[in-house]
Amino acid sequence: MANKPITKNKGTVNHRNIKQQHPLKKKVSLTEKEKQNILYAIIGIFFLTLIAFWPSFKNDFVGWDDEGYLHENLAFIGKIDIKKIFSNFVMANYHPLTIFLYAIEYHFVKLNPFLYHFTNVVLHLCNTLLVFWLGFKMSRKLGVAVIFSLLFAVHPLHVESVSWISETKDVLYGFFFIFSMIFYLYYIDDKKKNKYYLISFIFFVFSVLSKAMAVSLPLVLLLIDYLKEKQITKRMVIEKIPFFIISIIFGILAIIAQKHAEGLYNVSAYSSLDKLLFPFYAIMFYVYKMFVPANLAIIYPYPAKVGGVLPGIYYFAPIAFISLALITYFSLRKTKLLLYAVLFYLACIILVIQVLPVGMSLASDRYFYISCLGFFYAGGEGFTYLYNKKLSGKISLKYIITGIAALIILSYSIATFQRAKVWTNSLTLWTDMIPKEPQIDKVYYGIGTYWYRIGDKQGVDDKARKEAKEKAKYFYKKTLECNQSNEKALNNLGNCYYNEAKYDSAFIYYSKLVQVNPKYTLGLHNLGNYYYAKLNMQKAIEYYNRVIDIDPNFSLTYYTLGLCYQALRDDNKANEYFIKGARLGEANSQKILQSKNISY
Repeated sequence: MANKPITKNKGTVNHRNIKQQHPLKKKVSLTEKEKQNILYAIIGIFFLTLIAFWPSFKNDFVGWDDEGYLHENLAFIGKIDIKKIFSNFVMANYHPLTIFLYAIEYHFVKLNPFLYHFTNVVLHLCNTLLVFWLGFKMSRKLGVAVIFSLLFAVHPLHVESVSWISETKDVLYGFFFIFSMIFYLYYIDDKKKNKYYLISFIFFVFSVLSKAMAVSLPLVLLLIDYLKEKQITKRMVIEKIPFFIISIIFGILAIIAQKHAEGLYNVSAYSSLDKLLFPFYAIMFYVYKMFVPANLAIIYPYPAKVGGVLPGIYYFAPIAFISLALITYFSLRKTKLLLYAVLFYLACIILVIQVLPVGMSLASDRYFYISCLGFFYAGGEGFTYLYNKKLSGKISLKYIITGIAALIILSYSIATFQRAKVWTNSLTLWTDMIPKEPQIDKVYYGIGTYWYRIGDKQGVDDKARKEAKEKAKYFYKKTLECNQSNEKALNNLGNCYYNEAKYDSAFIYYSKLVQVNPKYTLGLHNLGNYYYAKLNMQKAIEYYNRVIDIDPNFSLTYYTLGLCYQALRDDNKANEYFIKGARLGEANSQKILQSKNISY
């Protein structure tokens, strides 16, 4: 039966005159079948993500910032002191909500690692479901939401953010960041409802209080405007002014925090050209790892120059970047999606491509956690397009494209499961680095410290303790072969010999340490301990006083000064120092004063 021609009359709509409706403005009710499909998709994504990160639940703390955030940070997390938490930098960062979360966890389980890992995995699960919500809200397509959230859920680059306790700030800031995006989409949908704008703004503030990387959100919201509204208007920019003000404030705080803690890495050995190439390399590094997440590491160090020249890949990086830019430009003839994805990525990653050199790693997996969202959304849209595409009007691609997508997700899930095991403890983490970066001193220091702590652990028999200490000494010496100036290795190696009563061997390493850094208080204190062990009280007092001159709050030194004067039978002077130590919370000083019935 032939189709009847459409005649124009009062009841006929001229389709050419219709202004295309924006997907966000379509208020379409879901059928029961669609709701059921969404529920099944969410359940499947949830359990696949849970399985991929299952090894994390069994993981321990690792010797890579975990001590700084928890074990050595009891002044901030030992009790929930809101004022103190919100008025101080911790580990060269200002992220009070993250520290507040640590304090809550510490209140319930002290230093049991399970709850900290559990929290990270749960937050990632929540973020995955939020990404699903975000994808469906943006596209109104189940296929887009599924692929978008699956790529986010199980990509191996995200293991560092989820399986590392110190990166709670990643999954926490991501939680608020994605929520802010979602409520901004609701605001676009109905700009009369300013409550959505306010909620989006509040979540943004929570996000920057969790990690400074969230300052990119105002640019991301402008990109959403561009993707959905075709152009960026003056009103759109004005709406973002409160967001930009918060971004500037927290951006400045982040820079101050890094400088305050001397977190900037010394790149004086590199030329101006080298420093120009590094950001291009960092940008393309994540793009490459997005497709090929192999040989992942916790440190991607600055390269060694051979004959004054960087490895060739660094000179190729700008060419790769220009190629990506050209592909993005020409793609605009068909779609804005690639431009949206690339600009989203650049907006989020621009602050951590080592223009300001923070830390010794040129790139870090964790920086991809949120910056991936633009690419993964584009991937979801691309999957849906190809799924519905038919060749020659008959041949469907849906089975082929579904098979490819399933293979990618499965391979990513297996890689994530295996990568999560690498974070089991310090030994597995640093051992994984040896074949990848055998020249980095931190790798051997990390293994040495693992064995050093095993040797000090309660419940370890004498034989195992001795073997652990020997392994610690071996790896500390390997550390010094890579870097003779590693202060912590010099100090700990000295401690190994000191604890064995090999005082002269300990003296060699303590002396080298103080030569490397004359103001290293722990090294000066340990030199004082050496002279105390040699019964040279005057020399011990000299070094202990140098410690106090540098750090008047070094409580342990007041205790050892008290011991020196006690050995010299100057009880008044001894008690004076015991009292100073006790007032700073030094437990040994407090016990001695209590035994003498002296109040402090």
